[in-house]
Amino acid sequence: MSITPRASFEPAQARGERYQALVPDTLDLAARCRLALQGIANTSDPDCYGQMWFTMVYACRQPYLAHNGADPVCTPKYAEALPMLRTACGSQEHLALETEQMAHLLDGISPDDGLYYCRWQPDRPWHSNYMPHVYEQTPEDIAQVAGVGRMMRAMLTWRERDGDSRWDEHIRAMARGLGRIAIKRDGYAYYPDGGHSLQYAYPRSGWLHTQEPESDTESGEGSVLDSLGHPIYALARWYAASGDEQALDLAGRLARFATLPKMWGGLAEEVGVHGGEQGHFHAHPHGHMGGLRGLLAYGAAAHDARILEFVRRSYEHLRTYMIPRAGWLPGNGIGDGVVHAEGCNLGDLVALGVRMSDLGLGDYWEDVDAVVRNLLMEQQLTDVEALRVVSAASPPRAERSAWPGQETSERMPERLLGAFTSWGAPNRLPVGSIMGCCVANASLGLAFAWEGALRCQGDTAQINLLVNRASRLADVDSYLPYEGKVVVHNKAARRIALRVLSWIDRRTLALTVGGLPRPIEWVGSYLLVDDLKPGDEVVMRFAVPESTVSYTANHRVWRQERVYTITLRGSTIVAVSPEADGPRDIPIYRRAHLRSDQAPMVWVDRFVPERELRSW
Repeated sequence: MSITPRASFEPAQARGERYQALVPDTLDLAARCRLALQGIANTSDPDCYGQMWFTMVYACRQPYLAHNGADPVCTPKYAEALPMLRTACGSQEHLALETEQMAHLLDGISPDDGLYYCRWQPDRPWHSNYMPHVYEQTPEDIAQVAGVGRMMRAMLTWRERDGDSRWDEHIRAMARGLGRIAIKRDGYAYYPDGGHSLQYAYPRSGWLHTQEPESDTESGEGSVLDSLGHPIYALARWYAASGDEQALDLAGRLARFATLPKMWGGLAEEVGVHGGEQGHFHAHPHGHMGGLRGLLAYGAAAHDARILEFVRRSYEHLRTYMIPRAGWLPGNGIGDGVVHAEGCNLGDLVALGVRMSDLGLGDYWEDVDAVVRNLLMEQQLTDVEALRVVSAASPPRAERSAWPGQETSERMPERLLGAFTSWGAPNRLPVGSIMGCCVANASLGLAFAWEGALRCQGDTAQINLLVNRASRLADVDSYLPYEGKVVVHNKAARRIALRVLSWIDRRTLALTVGGLPRPIEWVGSYLLVDDLKPGDEVVMRFAVPESTVSYTANHRVWRQERVYTITLRGSTIVAVSPEADGPRDIPIYRRAHLRSDQAPMVWVDRFVPERELRSW
């Protein structure tokens, strides 16, 4: 079928400077963003309103993609990610799909109440079958509050990219719509789990009930904050962009509900520790981190020190369940001992680390570096042959959908290249279907890391991550992990602030500018280089240590405790033990080539955008 959206507008091409450069063949976030853009485009369905194929299955004899009720809720994530990825890499591919996808999403906005609805349509009989065993299924349009928040965020991103206010009417009306359906109590507000179609979904006919959630684990998803965090985040972003006081007031009311002690708390707490007041949690890390991201945006917009403290303490507690140097975090239930890290978590970890560092809540660039170099890279699918091996070793499909258009096996599994798996263990990508939400969130993590890696402000370039990166003031060539060498090609910066990782022994560090030694000046973890001229080449050299360490995952969790031994070159994992040996597991960290002492070189097309998207 071919469907034409009511809204239409011209594709926005990536504008900026393009040139070729010979660089170390090391971590290149722009190249990974280009690959992620392909993964998102190839898992979107132009014949079904541009919606994502939420379910992606490669571990069966005939791999396939399938639609379900989560498609319209999560497709705005794709619409947010595509412009951010395009800004990073400069790709001009899939512009028509990107534009048509957003046009269809805009068709879902009601002119009556401003909300974004998942519309019931006869050609989508799977309209709301994400959790049919939990919620009543009827042919009615629904506004799932997380989806509404995601749609606001997508429009805010397009607004920033386009540099105009044509989006304001939709965004403002959506903020008002969220206010109208919120249940307000003294000092706070919430959305009920209405029992219709999806978790926290508002049907056009009105809430089926307005009962207040009594814990965060309520709903079929098992998380209130998974739905609540997105509206808070979007409302706070809109206030920061527009000064809309009503939006900030609603975000504050929702934030006060989201931080009630009944919504938090670990499975067991030390005597004297009130985990509910400190943001401790034990289930659905992605849902909680989504809530934390919303709270962080609100705390920054409202200058609410208590909310910001809450987010920081919650994140610090979360790290105790992690293997931070691998970027690994248990999946959907910390206390349940799920060994697999959810793909959505990776984007959340990057976002929290970057934004908390920006706000001065701590220096979390080391956490971001670990996630980005390791599990985020490994969970992005780059090897189609590995997918074919898993498919060949898997059983045939048990049954197929009877609904026309719900499934396809066309170009599978090739079209998954660039997408992200939904689950990752410390040593393998385990068997399991891929969820479109994870493809989107992990892809956004790439874009967040690219944006945060190097910031240009005035005539100062601040380099936060030692990765390859081009910008208007300076270009960075990183030889890590092969060599302890970072080269900054100055274009127009007068000053460079370069963050030095904690594992670098400062006694081994040497700095030259234009081939001449330069005394090293420090401000905290940043090495400062002043009085630069266009064309100067800044070179930092240091030793790269190799170390082997062991970490226990899911300590004292029944039948789930595992010890993993990882070998790192600097902060890059180059080997892991035990290796994966399951016939349907994809091994990760097979990186023996990274242990060479000389980085290979490669010619690449570099892109510097006219405008970077920083207000995410």
